[in-house]
Amino acid sequence: FVYLLEHKVVVCIKCKHAMLPSNVDTHLRDENTHNMPKESRGLVVQEIQKIQGLITSKADLNRLVFPPVGNPPIPVLQEPRTNGKKCQLPSKAGKPC
Repeated sequence: FVYLLEHKVVVCIKCKHAMLPSNVDTHLRDENTHNMPKESRGLVVQEIQKIQGLITSKADLNRLVFPPVGNPPIPVLQEPRTNGKKCQLPSKAGKPC
């Protein structure tokens, strides 16, 4: 894991995916990616819990300010997906959300 101070999140280096500290144990337990033993997972979780200022809730994560579009990509994160579906429902302003 690497800590992104500016964004207050931790990122799995192998998966290039940011996550809440409460999801680290489950992420490392996944048999398809890490399958890390319980003892080792516990040590990683303990180290991450020592980091001050991490975003710890989904509500705080939803308030995360994303970098402007013109900024270079964050190297430790996977590239954004471009083949997904975009919401077509109108927002209160009348534009797609």
